Amino acid sequence: MNNYSFTKNYIRNSNKKIILVVDDDKSIRFILKKLLEKNGYEVETTGNYIGLLRSIKQISPDLLITDIRLPDGNVLNSIPQIKNIYPNLPIVVISAFSSLATAVNSVKFGALEYISKPFDIENVLKVVKSAFELPKSVYEKKK
Repeated sequence: MNNYSFTKNYIRNSNKKIILVVDDDKSIRFILKKLLEKNGYEVETTGNYIGLLRSIKQISPDLLITDIRLPDGNVLNSIPQIKNIYPNLPIVVISAFSSLATAVNSVKFGALEYISKPFDIENVLKVVKSAFELPKSVYEKKK
């Protein structure tokens, strides 16, 4: 018996959790990809908003880690729409533009957690692990 499951344009070939990392900074994407893969996750990355939308549809990730300000869009304002379409997708927001209002709005709009840059890699791992341990009812959009 193989472990293949099909999404629209992506084949899952393992039982690993898939994490989509979205950041316009290539070094952030690289660091998070290596860190998360080293800890047993499958990681896909993209650097813009269009790529975020395309990747969610194609790979159906188990977790989205995203910067809120991308060159072609502001993810913060789109979290409610993303959660409306993908209610079971936990979202972790990372941003260099850290303020209490941004953190509060991120969670208010549907993000599970907010992490400010520069981030501590141990904290990122802790947040990722806790996202997968929480019951879906914690992060799914309330009807």
